Amino acid sequence: AYNKVHQAVLVNTGRVGDTDPTAVLGLAANARLALYNGGDYLLKTLSNQPATPPDLASAIRQLANSYQELALGYMADGSQSEIDSSLHAGDKPNATTYDLCK
Repeated sequence: AYNKVHQAVLVNTGRVGDTDPTAVLGLAANARLALYNGGDYLLKTLSNQPATPPDLASAIRQLANSYQELALGYMADGSQSEIDSSLHAGDKPNATTYDLCK
C-alpha cells in the first residue's frame, strides 16, 4: 500500500502545467486529491491489518496525517510556513516507513 501511495503522490505532485492556466489548475487539483486520498488509503489499509507492528503503524498514521494536512493546507490556500510545516511533518515517518518496509 505504501509504495502505491508514495508513487501516486510523487507522480501527481511533480507535474507542471507550463503556461496554460487551466492545465496548472487541473494538475494542482489532482495533486491535492492524490495527497488527501493517499492518506485515506493508507489509514484504511492500516485498519484492515491489525497485526501491523506498532512502530510501522505509528509511522504510517503520521505519514497519512501529514499527506492529508498538506492537501488541506493547499486547498485552504494556507501560508507557505503552514505548507512547509505539513510537508516536513512527513519526512521522518516517510523515512521510517521506507526503512521498515525494505
